Amino acid sequence: GPLLPKHRTRDHVPPQGIFLSPKPSNLICVPCCNQCNSEQSGSDECLRMFAAMEISRNAAGNKILIERVFGSTMAKARQPSFFLSVATSLRDATVNTPDGAREVSVFTVHSNAIIPSVIRITKGLLAHLYPAYDYRADEFTVWDIHSATLLGNDREIQLQMMREIVTKTQVRGLGNHDEFKFWRQVESCRGVWLLVFYDAVAFVVSHNRP
Repeated sequence: GPLLPKHRTRDHVPPQGIFLSPKPSNLICVPCCNQCNSEQSGSDECLRMFAAMEISRNAAGNKILIERVFGSTMAKARQPSFFLSVATSLRDATVNTPDGAREVSVFTVHSNAIIPSVIRITKGLLAHLYPAYDYRADEFTVWDIHSATLLGNDREIQLQMMREIVTKTQVRGLGNHDEFKFWRQVESCRGVWLLVFYDAVAFVVSHNRP
């Protein structure tokens, strides 16, 4: 039903914390209730940390890592569970970069720390771009794609999945420094999205009626 005025908020999609200051003027806002907006703040912050820690992050992601992750989230001891999972899973590995092989530290985080935020962003984009689309009965599935997942045996499958979306749909970017880009293809009862943060971490999101 309709929300009472005191229960209405405006939710940024994606969250404002993804972007560098000054914030861009083309950010997307959608109506949201207070409870949903406040409950997801932790997941949003974990998503930002996850994306900014990726080795192939662009200059914006690197600045977010230094100023927001190290300078704010870590300095103020927020999201302790996320940092504990990072600290306890750290290990050495070799990854291939455009500049050749590189020795790095890799870590593992539980998907529950970031996937809810990715789904919420997708729902927000749906509400903004396709207001007549009712996604409440849809099932959402998310695949994360980054340097660590591309080291696996399904590398070509992941790359082909992204190529299919990119070549068949139009890109839209938000932010002044390539902080966020997305592609989408939405039909009457299904859709597929490619969400990319800091030119480094990608999420393929599909949704359809069961």
